[in-house]
Amino acid sequence: MRHAMIMIAVLCTLAAADIPQMMSYQGKVTDTGGNPIADGPYSMQFLLYEQETGGSPVWDSETQTVGVTAGVFSVLLGGPPQPPIGYPFVGDAWLEVTIGGDLQTPRVRLGSVGYAYMASGLVPGTMIEGSDMSQAMIGARNSSTNGYAFGGDFETRGDLGVAVYAHAHSTAGTTMGVYGTIQSTAGQGVYGVATSQTGATFGVHGVSYSSDGSGIYGHAAATSGDAYGVKGTSASEDAGGVYGEGAWGVYGKCLSNWGWGVSGVATSGTGSTTGVYGFCSSPNGVGVEGKGVNGVRGCGMEANGYGVLGTAMATTGAADAVRGEASATGGRGMHGIASSNSGQTYGGLFEDYSPEGVGVCGRAIATTGTAPGGHFSSSAASGTGVVGLATSTIGTVSGVYGRSESTEGKGVYGVANATTGVVDGVCGETRSDGGRGVVGKATAMSGFAYGVYGESSSTDAGAGVVGTSHQYGVIGEATATEAFSRGVWGHCTATTGLTCGVFGGNVSTEGIGVFGYTTASTGLTYGVLGETASPNGCGVHGKATATTGHSYGGKFESYAADGIGVWGCTTADWTSGPGVYGQSHSYEGRGVIGEATATTGTTRGVYGTSASTSGAGVYGKASATNGWTYGGQFVSYSTEGHGLWSLAIASTGTTYGVYGVVNSTSGYGVYSSGNFAASGTKSCIVKTSKGPTLLYCQESPENWFEDFGEGQLVNGRCHIELDPVFLETVTIGAANPIKVFVELSGRCHGVYVERGATGFDVIEQEDGASTVGFCYRVVAKRKGYETKRLDYCKAAERDAYLYPELREKASEESGARRRVNVGAPRNTDCESSPITGGSQ
Repeated sequence: MRHAMIMIAVLCTLAAADIPQMMSYQGKVTDTGGNPIADGPYSMQFLLYEQETGGSPVWDSETQTVGVTAGVFSVLLGGPPQPPIGYPFVGDAWLEVTIGGDLQTPRVRLGSVGYAYMASGLVPGTMIEGSDMSQAMIGARNSSTNGYAFGGDFETRGDLGVAVYAHAHSTAGTTMGVYGTIQSTAGQGVYGVATSQTGATFGVHGVSYSSDGSGIYGHAAATSGDAYGVKGTSASEDAGGVYGEGAWGVYGKCLSNWGWGVSGVATSGTGSTTGVYGFCSSPNGVGVEGKGVNGVRGCGMEANGYGVLGTAMATTGAADAVRGEASATGGRGMHGIASSNSGQTYGGLFEDYSPEGVGVCGRAIATTGTAPGGHFSSSAASGTGVVGLATSTIGTVSGVYGRSESTEGKGVYGVANATTGVVDGVCGETRSDGGRGVVGKATAMSGFAYGVYGESSSTDAGAGVVGTSHQYGVIGEATATEAFSRGVWGHCTATTGLTCGVFGGNVSTEGIGVFGYTTASTGLTYGVLGETASPNGCGVHGKATATTGHSYGGKFESYAADGIGVWGCTTADWTSGPGVYGQSHSYEGRGVIGEATATTGTTRGVYGTSASTSGAGVYGKASATNGWTYGGQFVSYSTEGHGLWSLAIASTGTTYGVYGVVNSTSGYGVYSSGNFAASGTKSCIVKTSKGPTLLYCQESPENWFEDFGEGQLVNGRCHIELDPVFLETVTIGAANPIKVFVELSGRCHGVYVERGATGFDVIEQEDGASTVGFCYRVVAKRKGYETKRLDYCKAAERDAYLYPELREKASEESGARRRVNVGAPRNTDCESSPITGGSQ
């Protein structure tokens, strides 16, 4: 059959909802002689392509039955039951027709109907392209000169829709996503209106993802006049003309020599108006923050006016009325200058009306270095570096209050630059008969904080702190007659932190940081007594800062026959306070070292006892949450010694020589690295209806590992390959063959086993072909222990469990030692012990 001669009429659209997605098609079919084919129904298929030959169809009508009369047929492509035509016709298109299985060639190129290009507007996805620099690709104009005439109206109804989206693809140059111009003297280049009266709406909202970009950028090109890059106004009494939010709420930049990055002008002549008003809801934030050569500069024109006035309205939190910040290494966060050369002027004047307030608070935020909390200096011959005046006659007020968060900072730091004369970096004076010239308070709960800290760089006779008097540089005296008075007493009232009751230092090779002595020969006297009320504090703290040698943080000696070198006692009966606590920060250090130098006798390096029914004589704790830490580590160098030797003396009850507990599901209560032996039973404890119940280990003269499994004969045969990880733990060979035990789960002629190096075969006897399941048990020698059998255990020669007569002998020797041992304290009550001191 020859191909059809086709005449086409098209009326189509694929986007507008009111125009059908169909296309009319008409053609004529002839035979090879050019005569119309016979009338009747014919099977036809229509396909659309984007190219003249090859490719895949973009639409398929599927096989249709079409009537032909006098060789002519007419169809509506895309009409039911055909699928609708969803192709947008954005380029050339060809139609391919198959009639009765005969492909008609060539494909027919489709054309459009005249005046139908803009029948329903632009379809979604339509792209208008061009390269003319001076011409717009699309334009809209409204010629009306009255009212709100719109050049274009764009609308979106989606919840996250964008009515107008403009994108400048160039990555270089001054490109604009949206560019608006006006010729009116009162017009707006770009004007946005948010009509909703609720919600966080925006008339104009700009976003920039560049680290140097701007969400909204305004530029005033005029070189004179009141031109504004960005100008915002608000009719609301509670809102601002311009609102900024982000790292900088509003950021202003000025390139002029006399310009302003941000300028605020309050033109009203009355009321509490503000040129620039900053507000911050954060309790630690700042309303206005300025940076630069002059972070914030204000000018007061009235006699009692203020150059800069900052008010923090918040009644809680660390709110700042004025905050200045300088990033320069020599900059000042705030710098005050009184330029008048006469009168009682102030470079800075600070006042506080709170009865517990602070006139000036200086803080050095840096956590390292020697940053001062406050730095004040005077160049006058009789000047004063710091003058602090608290005029209130009540309350805990401070003339000068300094604070530093740095571990090496100073709350108050005074410098006298003169290199000669009796000058004072800081001088405090009081006229009260009970007053203090200088009071220093260290409120830090941790670190090396000092109430008063003095430092001298002089190599001759300088002193960090000097107390001068006719008789005593520093004197501590206790005039009370009661027994528990102190000549010098260091007391830490802080309830937390690593504070020290008394801290002393000495640089002499034989010197003593703190030396205390008592001459009384009776009574509960103390050479040195330190006390702290803090749960983490230290009554007495000794520190050896040398990184080499046998230095001691604290060394205590007793020459009495019954004396004790160190006696630690905690009197509370309801806390976990240790009698003696040792700590070491060295990666090879020891928290506590106890050494018994005697080479004979039952000596103990460390000896701990506990009278509590649930206490521990010695308790070790490793607080690190990772790494190979040890709650307690014990080492013995003797060839017959014990790394750890534990004994439960009681002969009745459920006692434990060693008791280990682990909370981790993959941990071990007791772990043995190497051989593990027990002269009693080895048991697993399981939970049953009768309570915790013991199951006992199966013992063997040789060292075996075993595995279990199941298999099934197929045609009378089954090969079992052992677990490769199990094979890594055992030795299998001619000298150490595996032992296999098989139990059938069905009837057959019986089986036998052929053993191999990595597995075994189970084979039915008499050449049987049964399909029967079975279970098996495999036993093999543990790798490295192949020759072990009934070995002799020398370590158990003195095991009293095996040889009860040894227990009786040990009991007799222990009683003899108790009768002659007078060195241990007999009374655990620290209050009344004759060799210990009480605690107030």
